[in-house]
Amino acid sequence: MRLISTNPPLQLHEFSANALPKYAILSHRWGRDEVSFQEMLTGRNTNTAGYDKIQKFCARAAKDGWEYAWIDTCCINKESSAELSEAINSMFAWYSSAEVCYAYLHDVDPSPSRESFSHSEWFKRGWTLQELIAPTDVRFLSSNWSDLGSKSDLSSLLSEITEIEEDVLLKKSPLEDFSIAKRMCWASRRDTTRVEDRAYSLMGIFDINMPLLYGEGPKAFIRLQEEIIKHYDDQTLFVWDSDGDTNPEDYTSGLLAESPSNFKNSGDVVPVSFSQDATPFSITVLHKIPRPGHHKRLVLCFDSVGVLGNTIPTSNVEMIHELAGLTRSPQQISWYHAGAYDTTLKASVLDGYKFLMKHYILEDKIYLFGFSKGASAANLLGLLVFYVGILPGRNHDGLLTRVWAHFMKALNAAIQGETVTQEFRIPAGQQVAAEFMGLFDRVDTELLTLTTRSSESYLMAKADISLTCPAQRIRHAVSIDERRAAFRPRLIPPETMRLAIGLDKDKIEEVWFAGSHNDIGGQYLNDRELSLGALPLNWMTYQAALNGLTLPFQHTFSRLQGWSRTSVNKHWLLEYLPHHSMGVDAGCVTSQWIIPRGRPRIIPYDATVHGSFIEKLSNEPKYLPLGIRSKDGDRVDGIGTWYLLHGDGDPIEACFTRQLRSANQFN
Repeated sequence: MRLISTNPPLQLHEFSANALPKYAILSHRWGRDEVSFQEMLTGRNTNTAGYDKIQKFCARAAKDGWEYAWIDTCCINKESSAELSEAINSMFAWYSSAEVCYAYLHDVDPSPSRESFSHSEWFKRGWTLQELIAPTDVRFLSSNWSDLGSKSDLSSLLSEITEIEEDVLLKKSPLEDFSIAKRMCWASRRDTTRVEDRAYSLMGIFDINMPLLYGEGPKAFIRLQEEIIKHYDDQTLFVWDSDGDTNPEDYTSGLLAESPSNFKNSGDVVPVSFSQDATPFSITVLHKIPRPGHHKRLVLCFDSVGVLGNTIPTSNVEMIHELAGLTRSPQQISWYHAGAYDTTLKASVLDGYKFLMKHYILEDKIYLFGFSKGASAANLLGLLVFYVGILPGRNHDGLLTRVWAHFMKALNAAIQGETVTQEFRIPAGQQVAAEFMGLFDRVDTELLTLTTRSSESYLMAKADISLTCPAQRIRHAVSIDERRAAFRPRLIPPETMRLAIGLDKDKIEEVWFAGSHNDIGGQYLNDRELSLGALPLNWMTYQAALNGLTLPFQHTFSRLQGWSRTSVNKHWLLEYLPHHSMGVDAGCVTSQWIIPRGRPRIIPYDATVHGSFIEKLSNEPKYLPLGIRSKDGDRVDGIGTWYLLHGDGDPIEACFTRQLRSANQFN
């Protein structure tokens, strides 16, 4: 890269790419008597407005402390086609790397009106688009080189003038967040002296490199679009219309646009998201559309603290993952997250999101399963893909920070009771509602200290309490016998249940099972004395199969050994360990250490219980959970009266309640 020293005498210096000093850069409207590279070397043409511009630019840069500067008029040898091609292909990177960019507006007075600033020729030129977007620090200068303001100070006005989002101007959003049509729209009202430069000036905006062929005319823009097709799976490239001066009846065209002007009305178009599994579009001479494959079932399983490498599944969630994978069909892909004590919910959710970015194709079905903390991760992932959407599978690591920021804003709005609108969806994201969500004993297990209302941990905890993933079907298996205070059940909110029953009585079902938290999660499946975990597993897999998931599982029922015991007895001492208790309610966060002595779960009077629990009550006189209370909340002596809800005689589907419910009974 060739730079000019800012202190007299003004001399050119060559630098290798890995030894570049800090430099300032100029953005300007070319005049008639600009100084060329050859003239700068020989000292000719120094009594011109072009040389005066170089002197004043260097003086300003030197005043601000910059020893070197770059200006396109004299720092490029345009007589060398190879150097010119390299420079134009590197231009966006050079402007991005500059410490400061001075935008010289020769036609704007030192004290301009808003209107005169907006009408500067600088805003109408093709090359200045990338010169506005690429640098972090842009300072606008008037005709006498006095300050007009910086890009950050004038971002609102600049956005209004250029129709470029403020987040782009302020470097808060990467260009990849915006569709091809949107970026073309930014250039649609700009012009260049040479027709080829309308294409060449956009190469940096699309991160495209291609050789320059001055003399090819409008074909340059066709070549640019062909290069874009090679690098992007964005169909908005084809969403354009003819110029307004063209009679539509006389107009014929190919698939690609003739110039950026064709995109002036395409700024609001977003692409349909595809994944790496999708067949990408390409330019071909064959008039044949490949036959699309069948839509897939994507199964995501979030465990609490799984054990990787075991030959036998150690939990119900891992069992579902294994069963889903036994189909060995490309139409059903299963993913398992083992979880860990030190794994945050955010990390778990984003791991699942990356799996969906890689594999999801439009209209695929998503099945979410989770146990304990993993159940919260499943719920939050369902909220994420519904609120923000699923992005295509390329470059996901660079976009996850942006995805998460959108999600936090959406959660905050939803918690406040606001409608989560399109503004929270990330551009190019495909909104998806999960087909099925199956939870095994979701509990309050946040290990982070919640300190402020705006913290991520507060938002996730509050969201998981008050918001439920809008899946087509939701099933939750809840423990009746768990007594540890650290494992309080996180039930589906009553308001959500009420609305669901009003719309579809089968949409949500929360069923209580005999056994502890670990029993419901299936963590004792291999212990025949503690085999209560098979009951919720049977029920959950049956429900998932009813909703389209293929599971090679025999839904049979036999009397299980060990019903007189649950795994509660295995860890009774844990009920007396000090527990870090946190509360999130009405915007207040509390945190304290308590010695719980065990806290039996109170079963809501109108709760749904599994038929196996009723059988256990009937067959074992000594078994009467402390959480069974009367309608008034008092302890009861007997099992009371239970009504069959559905599944008469079916050992898997049979469910009972003490109070037949209606939508109006959820208050």
